[in-house]
This record gives sequence, C-alpha cells and structure tokens, in this order.
Amino acid sequence: MVATAHDPGMDVRLFRWWRELDRLPGQISNVHVWRGAGHPTGEWDYHVTPTLVASLVGVVRAERPDGRLDLGPGEVLLIDAGVMHRHAPLRAGSVHFGLGMMATWSDVLLGDQRHRWCGRLPSQPSRRMLDAAVAEPDALGRRALVAALLRQVLAESIEDLDLSRPELDRMLHVLWRRLHEGVTSADLVRASGLSRSQAWMVFQHGYGVTPCQAILHCRLWLAERLLAEGLPIAEIAQRCGWPSADGFARTWKRERGAAPSAVRRRRRT
Repeated sequence: MVATAHDPGMDVRLFRWWRELDRLPGQISNVHVWRGAGHPTGEWDYHVTPTLVASLVGVVRAERPDGRLDLGPGEVLLIDAGVMHRHAPLRAGSVHFGLGMMATWSDVLLGDQRHRWCGRLPSQPSRRMLDAAVAEPDALGRRALVAALLRQVLAESIEDLDLSRPELDRMLHVLWRRLHEGVTSADLVRASGLSRSQAWMVFQHGYGVTPCQAILHCRLWLAERLLAEGLPIAEIAQRCGWPSADGFARTWKRERGAAPSAVRRRRRT
C-alpha cells in the first residue's frame, strides 16, 4: 500500500518512519556489502545499479543464493549491481528503508509489514555517493560514506512516487528478473495485462522512461559493472540479454562512443 490522501493514518506512520530515518545517520552500527554479480536466473532479483536497504525498527531480512542476512536497527546492507537477491516479507513491527536508482531519479521506500510509502529525488548526487560507498574497502570509511548519503537524502525535496499499480509491479518484476533472457518491451506489455498504449503510459509514469529506453539503460548499466569486473565480452553480452557479443559491442560503441575493450583498457590504466 502506498500513502494516499485517503488514508489519514498513513500521515502518522510516515512521520514516525521519517523520524527513525532522521536518526539513522548517527546510529549506524554496521554496513554490510554484497558484491559479485552472479549468473542471473529467473528465481532471484538483480538490479543494474547498487541499492541500499536498512532496518529502522525490528529485523529486516535479505536473502541470496548462498545465504541470508538479518539486519537489526541501525544496520545497513549495500547490494552491488548484478547481485542475485530477494527481500523477505517484513516481520510484524519491523520498519525498513530502501534506496534505489531508476532511469531518471532515485527512488526511496519506507514501510512496515502492511504499508509502504515511495518517493523520488534527483538521481545525483545520491548515485555517485552510493557507488562510492559500495566501492569503499574500509569499514569505517564505508560507514561514513553511507551516513553522508543518508544525510543527503534527508536534505532533498522528495516527491511522492506512485508505484502502487500492480501492472507496473508486474512489468518491473519481468524487467529485473528476465533482462538476461533478452526481454523486450512486448514482454513487459504482456506482463502488464494492459494494451500497449496503456502499459507504456503506466510504465513511463512510474519508471521515468519508456519500456524500450528502460531495457537499454538497464543493459548498459549492468554491462558497465561487469566490464569493471573484467568479465569476457561474450559473457557480458549473455548476462545482459544481448543476442551476441557483436551486438553488445555495437550498441555500447553507439551509446558510449568507444568499444567495450577500450573502456576496459582505460579502467586498467
């Protein structure tokens, strides 16, 4: 459920959640990091940019193929791009905070077992700060970067973001689980159960760009992360849903202005 003017009780809950979030930068006890993009499957979510999840009250559980992590109050988990994971249903009394990245903005989520509120803010500087926190090897340095990121989010003017429509949820589910299968905009429309024009309108309102643009952005963002890991070009193409390594290389050069191999050489230098 997303906060609306028709739910007067939501204002009270939202105020409490924001008050807990306001305390979090000074009360961070530990920042965990999940790195290492695995081979995608249809059973796990994977995002193409880093995401953040924190426990504000109670226990928040995140799972991945090789284990799970229970976050207590003040604990934060950073999930790098391409990491297979999923979030377990919240327990009664628990409250979580999430920060992710969409095509043209960052999205924030506050919620408990039964209710949630979504908002959006400019993607920068949150995206750069989140990338820096994920890459930071020192635990104390990482905690300081996360605290600075949270203070930045709290200082932003955050608008309501309506992600409540089940049609949008189904389209995002397909996008985040089937990108490696070469998912198309037609697949998203089919998942929505709407007509093409209705599906594109719902998707663009919630995600910020059209389904075609979203698929391209997601593939490029994930490929950028996999290039940084040094994976072979053919494997990157497969994991990101391109039909061939040549197709990936052509798209990358058209969108980024240089061949993937050139980007890798620059990173090594």
